[in-house]
Amino acid sequence: MSASAGVAGAGNPAGDALADSSTGRRTDTPLLCQKKRKDNIHNNSKDKLSFFQINVQHSKAGTANLCKSIADLHNVVALVQEPWINKEKILGLGAAGATLYTSPPVVKFRKIVSASKVMVSVFWDSKGVLFTDYLEKGKTVTGVYYAGLIRKLREVINQKRCGKLTQGVLLHHDNASAHSSHVAMTAIHDCAFELLSHPPYSPDLAPSDFHLFRHLKESLRGRAFEDDEAVTMAVNEWIEECHQNFFLEGVKTLEQRWKTCVALQGNYVEKH
Repeated sequence: MSASAGVAGAGNPAGDALADSSTGRRTDTPLLCQKKRKDNIHNNSKDKLSFFQINVQHSKAGTANLCKSIADLHNVVALVQEPWINKEKILGLGAAGATLYTSPPVVKFRKIVSASKVMVSVFWDSKGVLFTDYLEKGKTVTGVYYAGLIRKLREVINQKRCGKLTQGVLLHHDNASAHSSHVAMTAIHDCAFELLSHPPYSPDLAPSDFHLFRHLKESLRGRAFEDDEAVTMAVNEWIEECHQNFFLEGVKTLEQRWKTCVALQGNYVEKH
């Protein structure tokens, strides 16, 4: 609101929250009510309760004029907009014989910029991580995207695991739609990988879920990252610190869980 004059008539005794036009912050409308004299409030019929609304535009002079107007009246309720505020306190309205009502101050929270969700695909075996892939922001994992990762996996195995392609590669992943898409299955066939079956809705039989990412999340829990690059760096550092036995343990645990699942005829859920 700008320079609006006082308006006679019924006011709003509850008061609404108003926006501070000069600072842009939200302020609460105070309600100033002069106390009534107990000796004639019921007996003198000439006593009337007056209401008026005024915008003091955060100024000391406007507040002084308001106090003068209140002093000239006997019983008045004034709805004050844009009061004179300094250091979160309303000033100049502590008139004698008057009571000031305000709403609780608005609690403001500072917005902290932090990293968004980061999607990473990790391909690993009993000896360690073969390669990681961080999904570009704004994109999703599709069948075409995953098929490209499968072909890249073959190239990495040929470079880091000499002779493994000749012996044969066993590939295990969950039943995500991108993994089971036609284009992804074609890529797996073209790379001569043998795909291990995985029962649906069974993260307890997926080593990346129950072993790799479980420990990764525990390592990152409680930490704050300024941006996606900081998250990527933290994940890469954690992977580099993992010993080979960590990855071997994950593969061996999968074998043990498979055996338990078969022995119980599928009635098996591993609790962490």
